[in-house]
This record gives sequence, structure tokens and C-alpha cells, in this order.
Amino acid sequence: MIRYCPTCERSTLDARFIGEFCEFCTIKRLSKDVPDTIDVDQCKVCNREKGVTEFMDSSQKAVSEVVQREIRNKDIHVSSVKAMDKGVLVRLNFMVGKDELVFEKLVGIRRHRLTCPKCVRMKSGYYQAIVQLRGNEDKVNRLSGRIIRFVERRESFVARMAKVRGGMDLYIEDKAKVGAFFDIYKEFKPKKSYTLAGMKNGKKLYRVTFSVDLKDKEG
Repeated sequence: MIRYCPTCERSTLDARFIGEFCEFCTIKRLSKDVPDTIDVDQCKVCNREKGVTEFMDSSQKAVSEVVQREIRNKDIHVSSVKAMDKGVLVRLNFMVGKDELVFEKLVGIRRHRLTCPKCVRMKSGYYQAIVQLRGNEDKVNRLSGRIIRFVERRESFVARMAKVRGGMDLYIEDKAKVGAFFDIYKEFKPKKSYTLAGMKNGKKLYRVTFSVDLKDKEG
């Protein structure tokens, strides 16, 4: 039985139908639910862009998250984003029962330049944890390198390194990332101590000092 699109009167002989409408009219209707332009925050220091909740190394992933959030029809899903001269070409998927429709839309981007929280903390020398490494210099250097690589791969940073008598102190932005390192590499067994660093929303904030004696460790 031949069917006709109620919008453009194309028949099933002329076009594929998605539900009651031809694919051309369906795409036209769905495209209205996808924003023409999105606003994206970009850090003017590191150039990372913010997705829905956090700044990301991948601009495409950040933009994809923002586009998905701004789509009014939640049955439309972003499958890919491609950078273009005048924005991004977004590839989208829509399902009606067993019928899948894939279409594209060019979305413009308004970038807002600011400084991301991580770069603000880096500039201010912010830290939540001190790692005190004591022992043989080679062992201290090897372990400090491992810790630095570990936290940097997890979006944290070392605010300062200080050589001291008998070893080195690392001042690290995120105490949870330091704790994760020692949870994984249990052989080091650091001693922990806490110092009050301030208050936030009525709660006390503490810095943590992790003290590691490498004299008897392989490092």
C-alpha cells in the first residue's frame, strides 16, 4: 500500500518513511530540536574546553556533551562531531521503533574565554597534600617521578617541588589522587598527618602530609 507524507506528500515510492512522515520531513522537524549555536567555555591558559561538568583535553568530546545537553528531543543522540570552518558538523541518530535515522547539522560555536579552575589553582600554587620522601637520592627521584606522572595523568598537578635535607617534598593539588597512588602501590606505606587549612561551607578543610621513608624500600 502506497503511503503519502502528510507534510510534503512524498510517497513511499519516493522516500523512506520514519513513522508517519518521510525521512526528509522528519529530518527537517528533528533539526529544529538541535541548537543552531552553542556556548562553550574555553580556558585562555590551557585551551581546554568545558563539557557539561568539567574542562576536557578533547574539544570534540566537550562540544559533543554540550550539544547533547542542548537538544530538546532526548531521543536524538550525538554520534560524532567534526570541526568545520564555521562551527562543528554534528552527526545525529534518531530511533522510532526499529527505524533508525542518521542525519547531520552544522552547529555554530560561541567560545567564552576564561580561566579554568585547574589553571587558577596552578597559578596560585594551591595544594591539598604534601608528600615527604626521605632516603637515598636515586630512590627519592624515581618515586617522585612516578607520583608526578600518576597525578598528572589524573588531571591533577604538582604545585611545587622542594629539595630538603635527606630527600624531597612534593606539594600536590589533589590529596585524593595522592591517596589513590598509595592505595595502589601499597608497599610504600606512608605515615599520614593532618593540618587544618581553612573552612568551606562551615566544614573544616585539612591538608594531608604523606611521609615515606625509602631507606629500606626498593623504590
